[in-house]
Amino acid sequence: MDTKLLVLLAIGLYGLGALFMKNTHPYSSPRTETFERKQQRKRIGMTLLALASLILGIAGLSQYLISKN
Repeated sequence: MDTKLLVLLAIGLYGLGALFMKNTHPYSSPRTETFERKQQRKRIGMTLLALASLILGIAGLSQYLISKN
């Protein structure tokens, strides 16, 4: 698999995770959203960030193994 594609995918997932985690603090200004909904969005954002980190690690390992040969 192309390493550049994995890096671009990881960057996209980092951005998407950051968007999901925006305004998820319990005391943030928009009061229309319930606490449970904010926690759910924060959990999804954290999962996306963890997935992006995993993909970036796989891309780094792939690049290392390719350059070693």
